Amino acid sequence: MSLWIVSSTACTFGALGRIKVDDVTGSWLGNLRAGTITIADDDGVWLEAHDVALDWSPQEVLFGTVRLHAASANSIAIARQPTLLDAKPPTGRSFDIALDQIHIERLTLAEPVVGAAAEFTADLSLDIRDQGLQGLDLTVRRLDS
Repeated sequence: MSLWIVSSTACTFGALGRIKVDDVTGSWLGNLRAGTITIADDDGVWLEAHDVALDWSPQEVLFGTVRLHAASANSIAIARQPTLLDAKPPTGRSFDIALDQIHIERLTLAEPVVGAAAEFTADLSLDIRDQGLQGLDLTVRRLDS
């Protein structure tokens, strides 16, 4: 798949809506960058991320694991809660998920998301195996208070 196709096409992202990725650079086999990622539902864009970087191992998907060694975003803004799309029937296939290190420099939640606007910085690691949570480490620090 060429980077041009992904950078100019929106595709469905589960029940969350349509995802659009712009300004993609890097290698599909390890380090990817995107200038902007948006997720939209029938009411419009509800999430927008800027300067996103992924260090991942796509070949591990063949063996049942989605692994991000590191991911970061300069900013993620969530304008409102999404209107979830109808879920597709399960395929019977499940994946282990390993998110080793995720950093969000500025996470902005608009007032409709949680009742009051807020800005945070966040770090996350997550390990899900055999559909069970094996590990979670989350640090969130408020920036605007």
